[in-house]
Amino acid sequence: MRDRLGALTELALAVPRRLSLEDLLRLVVDRSAALLEAKHASVRLLDTGREHLLATCRSGQPLHLEPVEFRLGEGLVGRVAESGEVLWTNEPEHHEAFVQKPNAKPMDAFIGAPLMAGTECMGVLSVVGEGQTFSEEDASIVALIAAICAPYLEIARLSRLSQVDPLTGALNRRGLETSFPEVPPQDSISPVSVIMADIDHFKVINDEYGHAAGDEVLKHVSRLLSEVVRAGDALVRYGGEEFLLVLPEVGLGRALLVAERARKAIAEQPTPHGGVRIAATISLGVAERKPGENRGELLARADEALYEAKAKGRNCVAESP
Repeated sequence: MRDRLGALTELALAVPRRLSLEDLLRLVVDRSAALLEAKHASVRLLDTGREHLLATCRSGQPLHLEPVEFRLGEGLVGRVAESGEVLWTNEPEHHEAFVQKPNAKPMDAFIGAPLMAGTECMGVLSVVGEGQTFSEEDASIVALIAAICAPYLEIARLSRLSQVDPLTGALNRRGLETSFPEVPPQDSISPVSVIMADIDHFKVINDEYGHAAGDEVLKHVSRLLSEVVRAGDALVRYGGEEFLLVLPEVGLGRALLVAERARKAIAEQPTPHGGVRIAATISLGVAERKPGENRGELLARADEALYEAKAKGRNCVAESP
């Protein structure tokens, strides 16, 4: 227990120094997994409508693994968010709140703690055990981590809101300036790829179904795009029906796979609205930053690739050489 107290003290001292939401989330999940010697820990934050718990950061998972979504009150994490109370069980799949989801990994133990912003829950910190059980002390540790970190996560979240498009929840142009500066560091050697995406024939959707339906399509597309990016990536509403995905540490080949996953998800999942399902597709242009290339030059190449995808007939991915 003494070692754990030391680790918790280090966490409490480290949290105020992490200014970005992404850095805070990564710190929370990594320390939680380490303290419980667990393979998997995650933070899910409620969306602005307080309906969906979105997977925002995970530890011990392959990059771009298909995420599992829960609604408020659904499943173990949904129960934690709804009740605002810690949930600890060593028989998670037999718990009354358990919901089996496609692609979900089996788990032998579960602890979920609410991340409280005042009297409201803003998300859930959860730790999953494989081939292990958790103790009451473990549950207390997770609850303490959540209590330590929640106020700082809320501050970072509120700061992020000023950089977020209110309709879609994606970053706005101000958020782009913060997450992807115009000039890259001179010593930067890590790859960075961007994906420019545009909803095909969006004016037709507005004309046929109305602008309210168009807004729903924008929100639906943004949500699906957010599910194919990692916590350290950036999703930006670049303008109108155009979105930008910024993928640090990702080369062109990997970025093309992400773009194709996004294209397929949107083509296969129409937007429900007013008793109808509105089909939409997107075209995508992908580019990897060249040595010495600034942001504007990189985005221009991605935009050229997007126009190439449009010229090919839309609903496809094109790359910039």
